[in-house]
Amino acid sequence: MATVSRVLAGQDNVAPETRERVEAVVARLGFRPNAAARALARRVAPTVGVITPDITTPFFASVMHGIEAGAAAAGLLPILISAARDARREVEAVHVLSRQLVTGILFLSAKVTAEHDEAFRSAGRPVVLVATSDPEGRWPAVEIDNRTAMADATRHLLALGHRAIAFIGGPPDDPAAAWPRQLGYRDAMREAGVPVDPGLVLAGDFGMASGQLCARKLLRRRSRPTAIVTASDEMAVGVLNAAWEAGIAVPAELSVVGFDDNMLATAVRPRLTTVAQPLYEMGRLGVAQLLEPPGASKCLPARVVVRESTREVMPSSQHSGPRDSVVDGGRESRFQGPEGILP
Repeated sequence: MATVSRVLAGQDNVAPETRERVEAVVARLGFRPNAAARALARRVAPTVGVITPDITTPFFASVMHGIEAGAAAAGLLPILISAARDARREVEAVHVLSRQLVTGILFLSAKVTAEHDEAFRSAGRPVVLVATSDPEGRWPAVEIDNRTAMADATRHLLALGHRAIAFIGGPPDDPAAAWPRQLGYRDAMREAGVPVDPGLVLAGDFGMASGQLCARKLLRRRSRPTAIVTASDEMAVGVLNAAWEAGIAVPAELSVVGFDDNMLATAVRPRLTTVAQPLYEMGRLGVAQLLEPPGASKCLPARVVVRESTREVMPSSQHSGPRDSVVDGGRESRFQGPEGILP
């Protein structure tokens, strides 16, 4: 049995004549190794577990695309569990996947609690965080520098002359993305010597509806912002919707910046200026991290992609004048700025 196993595994410590006899019998019987039996013997299966808080958003779809590519290249099949943004379900998912003998676990949710940490340790499998991080540094992660990326996005608006810049962030209890992005916004404003008006800083949940709700509040202010920077493309699309409702021209009267550069960014009009995260690459590298010896986290570069949703600030006296850019659901903005990338 051991000799046959070595032949099937391609090991070279088998005599040539013995190998030929085994291969002849394998061919005659049409034998195929039993994957389940191998998994039980090795205590690992050719699968990778993926825990995500949501499967419905373009963000996670883009990351999952990279995970699938990385898994396929490594001969692995992904097992996906959506925990519906429930921390208890995420912890239970870790236990379920460890019983499935997965090669490793990719964790995409926002927060690593003490309960998550305990579950990861008891799983007996490698764990890599993808598009998120553990502030305690207990687990390797593949992510971007969210703080610097949001600071760069805010600097783009400042360079266009905007000073009344509102910020719509993610959930306040999200330490991996929402809080660093708000810090980046504040960093850029402080560097420019622009005080942050607390009334211009609101929290959403990264979803489109929350972005629209927050934008409605901002655009009803007597002194409304000239620009809004958001912590996700979905919330930025919500801002575009709110501006359309209010009859506010984008970008002539309001500049809008997103974050992620997912499929929504170029599907809307005007197309979104946004922070481009390498979502596909983060997913692909997450799988590679599982298969390597435990190592340091990887921080991938992000960049600001400039499209038509931002422009130089218009003098307040011109806000009531003719609109040269209206988000009306069907008509494309007449302001067509060149798409480019800020260093």
